[in-house]
Amino acid sequence: MKTQLSSRSELRHTFRQNGTYLKSLTNGDRTAFEEGPVTILNKSENGARLRMSRPFHAGDIIEVQWRQPGEQSTTEVFEARWSQRKHSSRYIIGCRLIFSTEWRLRTKIAIDAQSTLLKADEIERPT
Repeated sequence: MKTQLSSRSELRHTFRQNGTYLKSLTNGDRTAFEEGPVTILNKSENGARLRMSRPFHAGDIIEVQWRQPGEQSTTEVFEARWSQRKHSSRYIIGCRLIFSTEWRLRTKIAIDAQSTLLKADEIERPT
């Protein structure tokens, strides 16, 4: 994984991962869902750059699901910040991260580590 410092002084990690996006489309009182392929090009702590087959508008909410080999699937919710056409049928979408199921995992790991430390403190130490 390659790491670079962006112009916003936030570390971005090259992260080529294929997944699926889900976008709700509302027309009057009807809501439909659109699903399609997405490639995550890079990620930072607060966002990602995605390659997709359609443009998105600033403010659009996009749910992205992907899985790394040997791991549980991850779902992330992004807000599109900008969209730029690349080549004839591809778009690059700059997104702000709103929610990630990885946060739950990180919290669980931190709680488990804290619990282990507390149990270690309870063990009587010889004097």
